[in-house]
Amino acid sequence: MKIFNYITVFLTILMFVVSCEPDEKTYSFENLAAPTNVSVVFDVTQDNSGLVTIFPNADGATKYLIAFGDTIDETPTEYKVGEEITHVYKEGTYTVGITAVGIDGKKTSIEENLVVSFQAPENLVITVENDIAVSKKVNISATADYATTIEVYFGELADDTAVVTTPGETVSHVYAEPGDYDITVIAKSAAIETLDSTFTFTVTEITGPLEPAPTPPGRIESDYISVFSDVYTNLTGTDFNPNWGQSTIVTQEEVVDGDMILKYTNLNYQGTQFENPIDASGMEYLHVDMWTEDATSVKFYTIDGVAEKGYELAVTPETWVSYDIPLSYFDNVDLSSIIQFKVDDNGTGEGATVYFDNIYFYIDNVVTEPTEAAPAPTEAEANVISMFSDAYTDVTVDTWRTDWSSATLEDVDVVGNATKKYSALDFVGIETASSQIDATDMTHFHLDVWSADITTFKIKLVDFGPDGAYGGGDDVEHELTYDTPAQGEWVSYDIPLSDFTNLTTRANLAQYILVGQPTGETTIWVDNVYFYDGSVPTEPTEAAPTPTEAEANVISMFSDAYTDVTVDTWRTDWSSATLEDVDVAGNATKKYSALDFVGIETASSQIDATDMTHFHLDVWSADITTFKIKLVDFGPDGAYGGGDDVEHELTYDTPAQGEWVSYDIPLSDFTNLTTRANLTQYILVGQPTGESTIWIDNVYFHK
Repeated sequence: MKIFNYITVFLTILMFVVSCEPDEKTYSFENLAAPTNVSVVFDVTQDNSGLVTIFPNADGATKYLIAFGDTIDETPTEYKVGEEITHVYKEGTYTVGITAVGIDGKKTSIEENLVVSFQAPENLVITVENDIAVSKKVNISATADYATTIEVYFGELADDTAVVTTPGETVSHVYAEPGDYDITVIAKSAAIETLDSTFTFTVTEITGPLEPAPTPPGRIESDYISVFSDVYTNLTGTDFNPNWGQSTIVTQEEVVDGDMILKYTNLNYQGTQFENPIDASGMEYLHVDMWTEDATSVKFYTIDGVAEKGYELAVTPETWVSYDIPLSYFDNVDLSSIIQFKVDDNGTGEGATVYFDNIYFYIDNVVTEPTEAAPAPTEAEANVISMFSDAYTDVTVDTWRTDWSSATLEDVDVVGNATKKYSALDFVGIETASSQIDATDMTHFHLDVWSADITTFKIKLVDFGPDGAYGGGDDVEHELTYDTPAQGEWVSYDIPLSDFTNLTTRANLAQYILVGQPTGETTIWVDNVYFYDGSVPTEPTEAAPTPTEAEANVISMFSDAYTDVTVDTWRTDWSSATLEDVDVAGNATKKYSALDFVGIETASSQIDATDMTHFHLDVWSADITTFKIKLVDFGPDGAYGGGDDVEHELTYDTPAQGEWVSYDIPLSDFTNLTTRANLTQYILVGQPTGESTIWIDNVYFHK
């Protein structure tokens, strides 16, 4: 077994300091939170010297203030992130204060007890258990008198490396396979002698679902008869395990958040007996949720005491499948007198394990109002003129119901989303007469509509013409009619403005009229009313251009065209952006959304671009207005600090939108990048801050 020397390299956090130094004026950090996840590990030298090395850690820290706890009225000592922190203690117990300071000065503090004892650890107590939610995951914590650190060897690999923690803290490991493993726990103090224990522990594999079945929709009690469900009121007196001589074992188990399910183990057949016959003659469907890992065929029967009929549940392994069986299928069963259910393996004889939940009869009543918000728009705000939407900034609308309308208006909330509800609808007028909309550069009119009873829907747009006033002979309008629109769901109308053929001008749009039939009897919900320019795509549909440089002249970080060097991360933990690895027309691409700035690092394998002449990357965005690129070199010592680090940032204003932009930048343009043999950081910045989305590809140096 390899003995583990605790060495921590805080390179990621060091990078944070490099990219966000106080003299950096181009970023906005006003919304940064105080450092989080502050922790500390002590490494006490085992030579009775009392020398302790302190390893603080935190997300978002640029420096630490350390109070060693052995001096009265102590003034904390300041340390840079990654700086070695050592202190010599006498024997005793100390409270060490750790304050993590962020780039904007915000602080987060913790206190941790430190025991410095030249006495060997005693009374080692170990707690080890299989995780109840994650398969093959083991959690271990340990304490010992006089112990300062705990080392855990999980025993899965021949050259196992220790996980180091503090006494009482839990560490975890997920094994590749279940089985017996020899685990070693070592308690260490400042003394040379240690205390250890090696034991065999059985790692278990969780089988069965780790999440509950889909939640049934809300229904009034008269619309269902529930046999087994946490959502509905169940029948009483049901026997889920009648003695029919079957080999199946039935248990009720908790899955997640208290949700109970039925587990059928070693299935050949199994019955469910009702205390009183069920009259399901007024119901329409039988609902069953099933999950299985190993069953190949399962049948579900209804029985009236004379006749029975089974419905084969098509199996999709390792996922909950919902079955809604029309009761008309059980055509030979008396639905007014169902006394039993039966489940069998359809003669496969495999002895599989099957889980059931949400077994109930129901009537599929028509939903009368939306239970989900309208779909979230995806158009970039720069391409939109919004009248009503939580997704955009809206222009001024004079009224959402003119006094000449024939409808009732309510402002309602649908699952947290502001929505307009029109009931008793014949027609309703909406006006922007005081702030007329110029949609000349727009291509589409959009609105989302939900209705349970509409049979015909009409939309009219009215433009007041160049004089901007009603009348005068220059007004134009056009109405579109949609027959038999879908009911009980959101319908998204994305209407090309060219369809409004008589709307020959649209620089002074002032009226928008909605009509519903049956006249005066229709109710609609309306959301996301806006114009947009559909000629500008919101995401790339073609891959970035294929590079043409010869591979011998390239150092590639990311490109399907070349062999890439090692990149530690494409999003450091101090970045302000969301990263997704996506496919664009068959080409691997990096997507950054909600972009303020993102750091990319090659700290472990720094790039020597001394012989290169250009830095290249391809960028696509529909909304970026300013793009910045910074390169950071750690200098000849290959580490942050030391006075030899150099960096330079370039700014590109108003880059082209809706197309791939190829940046092929002479490295000489990075004038302050006086060395480039140890390139480590590559920082991309987008504006508007926190609102930009970019796709990047083909990131490489070349000559």
